[in-house]
Amino acid sequence: MTVEIGVLERVLDWGPQWHVNDHCFIQHDGVWHVFGIVSPDPGTPTPADLGLGHATAPALAGPWHKAEYALHLAPELGETVLWAPQVVRTAAGFAMVYCSGGPDPTDWGISLAVSEDLQTWTRVATPLFRDGFQARDPFLWWDADGAQWVLYYTATEQPDHGRHVVALRTSPDLQAWSERRIAFRDEQEGDEYGPTESPVVVRRGERFYLFIGPRPYDRPSEQTPNWEHPGYDGTDVFCSTRWDSWDQDDLVAHLPVHAPEIVQDDDGRWFISSGGIKRGGLWLATLRWVD
Repeated sequence: MTVEIGVLERVLDWGPQWHVNDHCFIQHDGVWHVFGIVSPDPGTPTPADLGLGHATAPALAGPWHKAEYALHLAPELGETVLWAPQVVRTAAGFAMVYCSGGPDPTDWGISLAVSEDLQTWTRVATPLFRDGFQARDPFLWWDADGAQWVLYYTATEQPDHGRHVVALRTSPDLQAWSERRIAFRDEQEGDEYGPTESPVVVRRGERFYLFIGPRPYDRPSEQTPNWEHPGYDGTDVFCSTRWDSWDQDDLVAHLPVHAPEIVQDDDGRWFISSGGIKRGGLWLATLRWVD
């Protein structure tokens, strides 16, 4: 049980000295959409108006065309960041979970917006819940067996300290959420950046694959920021028979990608994406499951 990827090719360039980081894909009415963090690279002047980037294309490989921001930062709602959107289809249209931050990094928010057409978004819960340290990078998955939504995100064991973890909460309706549980614990301790970011879960039959990174992890410093460490472009893949529990012994693959999304095209082919700070946009490669 492992996964292999092909050659990464750039499919979306947001512009000189801009990058695309945590993102997601979804298709509607024959059009592919990508939503994600789009920001200037460090050292580049930051515009006053930033938001969650949105682009559309007729195929995953493009050509991609930038659209209006999906959301703009709303400081009046307590938002300090707009990070890591995940968009899913619901009975009423589409739902987006995203990290909305907050002034206290031990009490960051995961928020919800909804749309009927993937163009106009309305905030409906700011936030759904709060957690730390800097709870972020939500990934939403529908558990048909349990008739519930499962939301994974990166956090620490305690809101203000401890080992880096992938936490999860469940909900029947995207509104009321359970208390947090821990799905994966890493040996690294700390706050802010960590090796359990950008969780993605894919079910294949009775197996559940968890993708997390950056790995192997080196703590950033003033001299060497995280995006200059070799492990920044590294994602580990873990395989379990449970959707709520993985450990270090479940490791099955290491992939040279950052903040990936896993997506299946119209013809059934699987793809994996990669982005990140100073990585020049969004990259895509084929993905093969070796069961």
